[in-house]
Amino acid sequence: SHGLTQITVAQKVFGITSEGNNYILNIYDYGDFGSFSQLFKTSANASDTYEGELEFSVEGQTVSLTGGALYHDSVDDSVMVVGTLSLVQSEVISGTALQLGNLDWMFENYEFSMNINDDKTFEQIIITITGDTEETSGTWNADNDVITLHYPNYSKTFSYSVSATNLDMTYNNDLCVLTPDECLPQYEFMYGMEAGSLEQVVQIKTTYFSK
Repeated sequence: SHGLTQITVAQKVFGITSEGNNYILNIYDYGDFGSFSQLFKTSANASDTYEGELEFSVEGQTVSLTGGALYHDSVDDSVMVVGTLSLVQSEVISGTALQLGNLDWMFENYEFSMNINDDKTFEQIIITITGDTEETSGTWNADNDVITLHYPNYSKTFSYSVSATNLDMTYNNDLCVLTPDECLPQYEFMYGMEAGSLEQVVQIKTTYFSK
C-alpha cells in the first residue's frame, strides 16, 4: 500500500505553561516506502530533535514500540523509545484513576547521578547531551517509603524502593497544577470528554539509579 499513517504522542499539551521539558513523538508510516520517526524535546530555552526509524505495530486501539533508535540532528546522542500506548480510550469510569499509556525514554549521552548522604543532605549531578554539568544540592527527609528532596527554591516528594545495587524513585507530576482552568479543558478536548470531567492529569515519572 502507499498510504500514510501518522501517530503523534505528546507528554504534555503544547501551549500550556509548564515547568521542565516537553516531548512530542511523531511516527510516520509510508507503507511500501518505509517509516520515519521524530522526537522533539523542548524546554523554555532550547529545543532538540531526534530522527530515525522505530519498530512499531498497531493492533486495534494500541500502538506498540518495540525497538529502534532516534539520533540527535547535531550532537552525538541517541534515544531509545519503547512501550505501549492506547490510541483511543473507549470507556472512562467516573471517580477512578486511568492510565493512558506507558513509555520509557533512554538517552545515551545523558548522565544523572544522585548522592544521598547520612547527614540529611544530597547532591544531584546532571551531565547534559552537550557536556554541560548541572549541580544541585539540598537536604532531605524520609518517612517509610517516601522521601522529600528540598532543593534551593522548591521541594519534591518521591516514593522509592532500594536494594543492594539499585534505587528507584517515582515522582507524581501534576501536569495542570499551574493553570488548571486552562490546562484541564484541553486534555478533556483531546480525549473527547465532557467539560469538567477531569480533576487532575498526572504523569508518573520513575528514575532508576544503579551503583
